[in-house]
Amino acid sequence: HFSQEDVHLLPQDVFFEQYSLLEAVLTACGIERHFTEKAFELIEHDIHLDLGDLSDLSTLPELFVDNSAIDFKEFEKMGTNIWQEMNAHQDVVIHPNTIRKVQQVLNLLNFQKKEKKSDTLSISVKQHFHLLDWIELRKSGIKITLSQEQEDRINSFMNFKSLTTISLPKKLKADPRAYQKESLHWFAFLYQHNLGAILADDMGLGKTFQAIQFLAALHEGLIKRDAKKACLIVMPPSLIYNWENELMRFYPDFKVSLYVGSERRIHDDSDIILSTYEIIRRDIDALKEIEFDTIVFDESQFIKNSASARSKACKELSANFRLCLTGTPMENHVGEYVSMLDLILPGFSQGIQLNDLIENNIYDILLKRSKVFVLRRLKEEILDELPKKSEENIYLTMSDTQKQYYSALIKSVKGEFNNKDKKGSNNIMILTLLMRLRQVCLSPRLIDEAFEELTPKYDYLINKLSTLHEEGYSALVFTQFKTSLDIIQSLCEKHKIKAFRLDGSTTPVKRKKMISAFQDSEEPAVFIMSLKAGGFGLNLTKANYVFHLDPWWNPAVENQATDRTHRIGQEQPVFSYKLIMHDSIEEKMLAIKEHKSKLFNQLFTNSDIVQRSETLSSEDITYLLND
Repeated sequence: HFSQEDVHLLPQDVFFEQYSLLEAVLTACGIERHFTEKAFELIEHDIHLDLGDLSDLSTLPELFVDNSAIDFKEFEKMGTNIWQEMNAHQDVVIHPNTIRKVQQVLNLLNFQKKEKKSDTLSISVKQHFHLLDWIELRKSGIKITLSQEQEDRINSFMNFKSLTTISLPKKLKADPRAYQKESLHWFAFLYQHNLGAILADDMGLGKTFQAIQFLAALHEGLIKRDAKKACLIVMPPSLIYNWENELMRFYPDFKVSLYVGSERRIHDDSDIILSTYEIIRRDIDALKEIEFDTIVFDESQFIKNSASARSKACKELSANFRLCLTGTPMENHVGEYVSMLDLILPGFSQGIQLNDLIENNIYDILLKRSKVFVLRRLKEEILDELPKKSEENIYLTMSDTQKQYYSALIKSVKGEFNNKDKKGSNNIMILTLLMRLRQVCLSPRLIDEAFEELTPKYDYLINKLSTLHEEGYSALVFTQFKTSLDIIQSLCEKHKIKAFRLDGSTTPVKRKKMISAFQDSEEPAVFIMSLKAGGFGLNLTKANYVFHLDPWWNPAVENQATDRTHRIGQEQPVFSYKLIMHDSIEEKMLAIKEHKSKLFNQLFTNSDIVQRSETLSSEDITYLLND
């Protein structure tokens, strides 16, 4: 018998946490453990679920506790009553680990029971989801028995090496790297099971190419499909031409049509249809009646808000398979991620609000389910497969307002050009014109302070810089105009990205301090600079992404700028991007560099253009000014 002074009260969690220590001490001291005059023991049970004979979704798995079958009602009691009477002299307390496992099983079974009644998911998709649920339980220490067919399917979900190998498309104009081939097998597996995918590789690893490779495999019949239907690719408007260019570059056999503009229509003979998120929103009543084979949502973070009209419209589209391409599947909160999962797997969250998902213990189940539908490779994981330096042209399309400025400028200067007679004046005028046109390609704000719209180049840039910042990577940004430097600096400040700026006004002392601060920065940062100020004498190996906003016509100058980061001491692959405005002077100058080297040399060398003896022909100037 104990006096009141001998009584010690412990919180239940502390009691269970320290019980094994208490048991050892009491046993060593010869003290028995009793509860209500009965001896008791803390027992941990093994939980086992057998799903091998599970024929359909309406059947419960067989339940076992310590290898003994138990019916569902008795199993439920274990989750609420931690005391079990063994006989008149002894009780057993169920260990908290066992209680946790029982509650996990019960929560999952209750959720699956409600899910069975839902018509938002097909039966086959529900079966895949449930199978994934059981595997997650297995990871928590619960024994799960599956049939061999179920085990094989799970191995395919969890391991690239167990996926069926898909042959590469014969007409693909590139040699994919090993990790890109793996994504093809993964896409094919998910496609054949009527599921969806999110490809969230690091920037620079070729998400666009991997999507094209998959569409090419479908086109050549390397992946079995029921019928040949058109594939739809949806993107921000500025990327339309870049996609068209990349499709022609890597798989010219595609019949590609653009569903854009005021006279847009669906071409029945198209293999690939390109459109924008805004047009999908406007035309959803007509487009939702079309059954597409595959829909690719590029830069899918643009429709991360599930409540937006664009997001809702995209979810109404019909397809056998949906693929999201994004570097940032989640930017602000997990609701954005769930919205993207609902896009590739219609009905994934069953319309349950995020707060309700969390309150009803469903949130964890859904997040665990989602893992196998998201593929993300970091550069560090595949360094051996990457070249030391990759260079890529990104083609963007002008906004409507920007195009108006550009066309008006072209028209104005054409008139001036036709009235000029002196050769020298012509050359001076064309050089001035080219500069103004290049400025408009960035933004009309460079020639009109009243212009406020965020143009495609800056929109694309800040989205990429934000993605890189979240991924932990630093970048260099080169532009030649002061106003452009101002815009980029302001955007970085707005998005809370650490930025350094180097231009002609930077003193040598400040320049040295900034370089050291950038190189030593513990957080990712952006170094913004003009080509003239930053093209020489810098060592900026902290960055391994480079953006050229207004490409310099002399490639040697650009190469020198890129080499600020691609030099001795750089341990990462370097990715260099030139942002080119489609249907502009920038695109024409690329063609000149490739096909008219003589004209290129006349226009752009290190010597002063007005001192050159050679002149431009009227045909050359007409080509440059042709809109």
